[in-house]
Parts: sequence; structure tokens; C-alpha cells
Amino acid sequence: MINRTFTIVIVKNSANKLMQPVKNQDIERLRGVAIIAVFLQHVNYRIPVAPGFGRLLDDHIILFATGVDLFLAVSGFVVARSLLDSFGTGATKPQVLKAFFARRFFRLIPSAWLWLAISFVLYTFIIKSVPNVEPRTVLNGVIAALLNISNLFWYYCHSGASTAASMCAHGDTNSYYWSLSLEEQLYLLVALAVCLFPIRKLAAIFAAIIVVQFFLDRPSFGLAWSLRTDSFLLGVMICFLRRTPYASAFDSLLCRIRPTGAIVLMAVGFSAVIVAPVQMPVIGMGVAAIGCGLLVLIASANLNLVPGGQLIAWIGSRSYPFT
Repeated sequence: MINRTFTIVIVKNSANKLMQPVKNQDIERLRGVAIIAVFLQHVNYRIPVAPGFGRLLDDHIILFATGVDLFLAVSGFVVARSLLDSFGTGATKPQVLKAFFARRFFRLIPSAWLWLAISFVLYTFIIKSVPNVEPRTVLNGVIAALLNISNLFWYYCHSGASTAASMCAHGDTNSYYWSLSLEEQLYLLVALAVCLFPIRKLAAIFAAIIVVQFFLDRPSFGLAWSLRTDSFLLGVMICFLRRTPYASAFDSLLCRIRPTGAIVLMAVGFSAVIVAPVQMPVIGMGVAAIGCGLLVLIASANLNLVPGGQLIAWIGSRSYPFT
């Protein structure tokens, strides 16, 4: 009796492990690449760097800040996969949404709130060299981040409105929370949309939104820039594609052309991400989003094509504390 019970427990545990989705190391590495790109963009203005590297950014030859868009594309893919997999378990829509937002909360919010508190203390009581910083203006940015409207707040701060100067602190305080706020808004949008609409209709709606944004001029911290959704939605649509026969055909193509062909495709995608926004007026951000989509499409096959090894995968798997 004891042996039989023990055997049943082992079988059940093994089945549970088999049912768990295999972690996609290519996606983890791609997320790590996105984090490193954002770091490279900001490090140029924080610490001394090689003159040649600094000129690439200062002369607007390349732009590593679009690592944010690559991160958003990866997030769109991962979030959509999580939602669709959860719906496949037979759970009700309210149960899926409750579990989804609970996971997002405990993964993102503790670290985000901790660094908000640290930044508030630093810029209120310790760092005095940054201009236009006082407790009230720093607190405004903190509140915007807590409410997940930081992207809209900092758009207002850069809008030239007459009251912006009195409401907004220097961007070094907490303007970097704009991307987390946008991501949280997109989580909510996509989660509700997947609950309310069939996949085919959603794909058509998202495609239309992406096409419209492609032709928008999106200067830094403008409204269209602060609310950009194309990279994230492309990630979601790639997840949709993964549930069609076309995914297998694409994977077979990648297997035939790898490694050289896959490397060329990834080089094209990454070049679009870091070069197009500064070299192609108006449509550059849209081209960068397509580059992000291409990279996520390749990584979604999980064929060990994204370079970087375990270190980059480790950075990607811990990307939220880093951001």
C-alpha cells in the first residue's frame, strides 16, 4: 500500500514537471541583450567611456535606447504565452486574470517600490547637485510611478506646459519608470483583450494599430513616443503565430539556414533596432519595432540561435530588478 502510494506520488510529480513549459533560453538571452543595450545608452552619460563609443551615441549614429523596445517585444511574447497557456488549463477567465496579475505584482512591484523609495531618499536628503530637485517635485514623480502613469507624467514634463517646471523634478530622479508604467498598461490592455476577443480578431486589431504607428513621428518623450505599443503588440502577435502551422514552417526554415542564415537575420534585426531610429526620420521607430519583432520571432523557435551563453541568459532572467 505504501509502495503504491509512493509510486503514484512520483508519477504525479513527474507529470507536473512535464506539463511545465520549457524555459526558452533564446528569449532569456534576448531579454538580456535588451537590458545591456539600455545600459550602454545610459552609461555614456554617467561614467567615462571610450571616445569612439561616446561619439557613436553623441553624433546620433546609433541608438541603444531602443533596447526598451526589444524588451517590450519580448514581454509581449512572454505575457501572451502565459495568458494563452493559462486559458488552456480550463481555468475561468477571472481565475486566469487574478493569477496573472498576482504574478506580475510580486515579480515587478517589490523591486520597483524599493528603488522608488531609495531614489526619493537619495534625491531629497543626500544628492544636492542635481538642478530643480526638491521633495515635492521628486514626490510627484514617485506618485506617478506608483500609479503606473509615469510615461504620461514625464510626457507632460517635456511638453513645455507652463506648470511643468514647477511640478517636475530633474529626469535623473525617476523618469526611467516611464517604461515600466507603459509595460504595466500594456499588460492590462492585452490581458483584457485576450479575454474579450477571439485571437483572429485581436490579430487584425493589433496589426492595424501597428501600421498606424509606423507612420507617426515619435520624438523623445512626445505623446506617441510615450504610448508606443508596436513592439509589444508584435511580440503578442508572434505568440499567436506560434499556435499556427506557420510556426513549424518557419522553424524548419531556420534549421535549414542556421547558423549563417540565422546570424544574418539577427544582424539585420538588431541593426534595425539600433540604427533606424536615428537614420530614418519619422518611420525609424516603426522600423525598429519590426526589427524587434524579427528578433523575437527567431528567439521564439528556441533553437539556441541567440548568442550570449549563460551569463546573458542570467541577466535576462533577472531583468526586472536591473530595470
